[in-house]
Amino acid sequence: MDEPESTTSRLVQEFTRWHERAPRVLLVGNVANNAFLIGHYLRRVGWEADVLCADYYHSMGCPEWEYSLFDSSEIDELAPDWSRSGAPHYTRPTWFIQAPYSVAVDMLNAWNTGDAAAPGLWDMVRNPVPNLHKWQPPLPTPQVHEPFADETAPQRVFRLLKTPGQAPMRVRRRLAHYANASVSRFRRVNTRVNMLANLMDSYDAVEAFGSEVAIAGLTGRPFIAFEHGTLRWALEGTTSVQRMTLRGYRAASGVLISNGDSVATARSQRLPRVMPTIHPLVQPRPEVEAPARDMAKDILLRARVNLGPVLLCPLRHDWKVKGTDLYIRALPELKQRFHGKITVLFTSWGAEIPSSLALIASLGVEDIVRWIPPQGRQVLIQLMRESLAVLDQTALPHFGSTAPQALMCGVPVLSSYVPSSTSDICGTPAPILSVFTPRDVVNRVIMLTDHDTRQQVIEQGLAWSRDWHSMARLVSDQENALAPLIRGGHHRRP
Repeated sequence: MDEPESTTSRLVQEFTRWHERAPRVLLVGNVANNAFLIGHYLRRVGWEADVLCADYYHSMGCPEWEYSLFDSSEIDELAPDWSRSGAPHYTRPTWFIQAPYSVAVDMLNAWNTGDAAAPGLWDMVRNPVPNLHKWQPPLPTPQVHEPFADETAPQRVFRLLKTPGQAPMRVRRRLAHYANASVSRFRRVNTRVNMLANLMDSYDAVEAFGSEVAIAGLTGRPFIAFEHGTLRWALEGTTSVQRMTLRGYRAASGVLISNGDSVATARSQRLPRVMPTIHPLVQPRPEVEAPARDMAKDILLRARVNLGPVLLCPLRHDWKVKGTDLYIRALPELKQRFHGKITVLFTSWGAEIPSSLALIASLGVEDIVRWIPPQGRQVLIQLMRESLAVLDQTALPHFGSTAPQALMCGVPVLSSYVPSSTSDICGTPAPILSVFTPRDVVNRVIMLTDHDTRQQVIEQGLAWSRDWHSMARLVSDQENALAPLIRGGHHRRP
């Protein structure tokens, strides 16, 4: 995978000539670390990129997950304390802010204005989980006072909209359409909208991710949205957040689409300026590559892997969404064909682990299955390289980030891939080995045991990664999307 060179891009050079400074972009929301990784790559070509990751602390949404070394069995997946993770190999960047919403906004404002209190606040924010108890809830839930206790929900919303000092009228009208029956819910949304709108004015461009698209869409400011499966969820329309998020996509100046099946959907919904793009991936860090490889080998040793090939299945155990059970149903024949000398590594992640365990037991294949915790990216890359193949999702026709990451690492991938599903994103189909039945899985695995065949698949994957899924292309897509915003001078105050 070719990373963008650490040189200033033409767009940044052009902007700097006119403004005597680099362009500034705010990335809001951080599902699956997409905002962090995009910020990382934009900074390599000269952008000043900041990430606002508010009220979200999952380990897979932290920079350490991508670039540090740690024993994943020793961290709290939902609220990791990185100071106790034994991860001394990485220092969190000051441009990635993860904290309660109001604290995160205060932190960015402090950096932006050169406030003397910024370093002290950063000392608390850089590893937020141990400090959460020190902060008051950023958006406290107010109680309806007795004089209004008998109001209906519409009456409460109408009264609140008339209260002086609330959001501008255009924002209040939008909020009124979506306001929840709860006054506290309305106030939380209203407060976030106002805080984000004010923060956006300090940047030349803004990009929103996940459900933060909903809040950005209510600010009345221009922004672009990055879609990575959220549109599929928003179209369900069963909750107010889903409906607000869809409205946010429609309010955006443009939408970057990274999932192949969402391109046609976005166009059918008439979303503005639909731009196909790719998922951000991660290169092995040279300074930790050797210890990461040792950690991967130690994981395999502790798992007592059988002699013979290893198959790595990092999928979440969610049968409907990921199709993990298809691989389990292939195990009896794989066990027979390889005379028990094959190991499948499953990740202990997902709500349907009990169902997977029960199915494995009923098929009598416990002896060829091993379970490992979800692994940070640096160790995961090395586990991929130790495997015959990576088993990716079998529920959808397109790929996410797992398959391209494996191909970039020189590892074959099995998945329910239909090449036409990504034709808008990649001009050449990814060399993924398509599987739709347990028998397909068995046949593909046997095929890969032939050295020459596997080597050919590996070389095709590496070539495809260079041509269609490089991080240089990711940056190019990002700059094409952001250019109209920074050239229009929409946000930043003079």
